[in-house]
Amino acid sequence: EQTGFFRIEQSGLVNLDSTDLELDPDIDTDSLPVVVVLDSGVNFPDDFANLVPIHWKASDVSGQGTPHGTLVASKVVFSHIGLQLGNAYLRARAKVIDCDIYGEQKSVSQDDMSRRIEEAVVAFHDVARIFNLSSNVDKAIEGDELSILGYQLDCLMRNYGVKFVISAGNHHLAQSCSTLEEILDDTDARIAEPADSMLGITVGAIAGAELGDVFSKRGEPTAYTRIGPGFSGFYKPDLVAYAGNLTRSLKVANDPFSYMIMPGGKLGLDIGTSFSAPVVAGDLAEVAASIPQCDILLAQALLYNGAEKTWDTSKMDKKEAIYMGNQFGRGLSVPENCKFSSPHRVTFLRTGSLRKAHKEH
Repeated sequence: EQTGFFRIEQSGLVNLDSTDLELDPDIDTDSLPVVVVLDSGVNFPDDFANLVPIHWKASDVSGQGTPHGTLVASKVVFSHIGLQLGNAYLRARAKVIDCDIYGEQKSVSQDDMSRRIEEAVVAFHDVARIFNLSSNVDKAIEGDELSILGYQLDCLMRNYGVKFVISAGNHHLAQSCSTLEEILDDTDARIAEPADSMLGITVGAIAGAELGDVFSKRGEPTAYTRIGPGFSGFYKPDLVAYAGNLTRSLKVANDPFSYMIMPGGKLGLDIGTSFSAPVVAGDLAEVAASIPQCDILLAQALLYNGAEKTWDTSKMDKKEAIYMGNQFGRGLSVPENCKFSSPHRVTFLRTGSLRKAHKEH
């Protein structure tokens, strides 16, 4: 079987002028939940050092990586930083453990990726339950068999009680297609390994804004996001998150959802499912932190239950429901729907087992 190579892709990183970014002094960083970022290294400015308490490299990794890991980490910590720039301070919602699995490499073989991810899980599963992986191969899955790394991630989740949040992957069909509908109907838009993991949370990207001449309206899949179905026809992605839009001239749209922190503290613009996955990883951490014992499976169930549908579900037949499910999964991740009681939503969940003779109210 042909060896797969995993790449961290930056679609069109745009450097912006340096700006003074200050953390909200009222946030207790020691109490923030933790997400492990499996990427190319995180290089936040010195003032943000408390947000990255641990820097770690896989045993066979060396050298300085690309800015990708820093961009991803900024989405975990701040979600949509572009929506905070008008505020006096930035509000952090999580901190990250920096696990560098790339180093100076821009692509990593399947075997090396597998070994490095397992090494990171063994090292940190006792202190963190959420692992963000924004890396994919550049080829769509066939779907009749589970991919090698997708299967391994499932095994790691079962064996160590962790949860992977995985990017759906990106494609370049916008270079040859003229409409979003044409892109979504192309079989090459299908998710890429390891996004077919059954137990992981696969995340796609939808447009958060429609500024300028862009492919996607607000709430529609972006022109680069991969979609389902997943392995054996299962719905994928599991959730979607807002991300930057793509213009028809194949540029990064300057909208609030494409802003990220670059190494050294500068701001940059970029797009990709690499940056929608960490939004959901941070969402999951937020929800888990509000649950007794930080039960990660309970947090996942609540996040799924609180997801919002960004499409019209009225008078939808089964074929249309399947089509939409393979674009949006359960819908848009909205952690605010999951941390508090509200009408028409699950407000109490219980884990464990019951005997027939035992009753609970």
